[in-house]
Amino acid sequence: MTVQVIRTGEAEQLFAAVRDADFGWTVTDLPGLLAPLGWKITTELPGDGAIAQTPWGIPEADAQLLYEGGTVESFTIRLTSRAGDDPADRLGVVDAFAGLTELATRLLGPPTATFHGRVPRTQWRRATATMTLHNTGERVLAVWCRNEYQDFNDSVGRF
Repeated sequence: MTVQVIRTGEAEQLFAAVRDADFGWTVTDLPGLLAPLGWKITTELPGDGAIAQTPWGIPEADAQLLYEGGTVESFTIRLTSRAGDDPADRLGVVDAFAGLTELATRLLGPPTATFHGRVPRTQWRRATATMTLHNTGERVLAVWCRNEYQDFNDSVGRF
């Protein structure tokens, strides 16, 4: 099994959206945000969130949206396929994380925080939102959320 990674142009489009958008959407604002990215809501959990299919052609590379009332709190976006237990797959995740961090840095500027450890993370905090790239060991995730939601996650030790 080989780890599949979001293509460079698709990652650039995602990171440019993070750079250019003010995070503060209601659920009704989502179609205007998701359409340019080519995402399609496939599952709706009224009041709680949704799952959006991405156009990247990567197995299980969807985006999970979390709502609080009518407000969008966060997006958890899978940027790679899941790695198997093969060491080459795990190294593929490490390489993908490094490449995506480099690309995000070119578009978003230097990270505002870097976390080492069991789940390495690189984070960009902007005026209204934070994006964090996570190397879970099995895949690379991007979590894009309101700053208040990130502050809550930090306060309870959730990343």
